[in-house]
Amino acid sequence: MENDLHVKKNMRHRLSADTDDTPQHDSARRIPLDLRHHCIQTALKRLFESHMNRYFSNADARKPLEPLLDALGDILSSWDFAALRSLGQGLEGGHPVVVHLVLPEDGAPFLEVSGKRLDPLSRNATGAIPPQES
Repeated sequence: MENDLHVKKNMRHRLSADTDDTPQHDSARRIPLDLRHHCIQTALKRLFESHMNRYFSNADARKPLEPLLDALGDILSSWDFAALRSLGQGLEGGHPVVVHLVLPEDGAPFLEVSGKRLDPLSRNATGAIPPQES
């Protein structure tokens, strides 16, 4: 639970990142993820690595990239990717599913899978991650 609070605190001042033109949640960044060739964990690792490369190759980009890199680091260390892949919603990769990482300024990050909210930090009594309507 302490880790959840840390993630929420780090999610506050988000920067402009690679976002799409889809309607936004209030004060949130939406980053499209390509899962046609790899799983959700690999997609997030690649996103982290590409922004880390930009961070070190462009001194002007460092300050605005820090919040995104912090958020992605928290996500990679705290989400249960095995549970996410086992949901059967295309997060295991290899499917043309529409997935967005949503980074709200005032809350914990979550995924949108084909328009449905999926909160990786929320679990039901069985330990499963319940999908939610956006």
